[in-house]
Amino acid sequence: MAPDLVYPDWREIVNGSTVDLEWSYPDSSCEPEEYEIILSQERDYSVIEITDTVDGSENIYSPSGLDIAEEYFWRVRARVGTTYGSYSHELRSFFTEPVCDLGDLVAPIQTLHVNGGNFLSVIPP
Repeated sequence: MAPDLVYPDWREIVNGSTVDLEWSYPDSSCEPEEYEIILSQERDYSVIEITDTVDGSENIYSPSGLDIAEEYFWRVRARVGTTYGSYSHELRSFFTEPVCDLGDLVAPIQTLHVNGGNFLSVIPP
């Protein structure tokens, strides 16, 4: 059976230095020996940033060393003996904050469009 991802939710913004990834295991009659957790900045997991394991009695993992303002895709699978189960089926990702610094935000400036209409544009300081 594949674990079900619980937190963070799809594309949620989290504090990357304190995020706890949480999942549940749907088969209550079987406790895996361990879970493997994989994090990638690539949707297809072609490059793996973090691979780690936790004891099968745990369902929370706190990754360290996440980059700020990045999107991470994550998945989990269970292991019993030498056999690994399927990865969690749902595609999930989260963003680490800050997405941008407040000082980087600039107010838009109203300018005239070529045809006389108004529009807003952002001109960097």
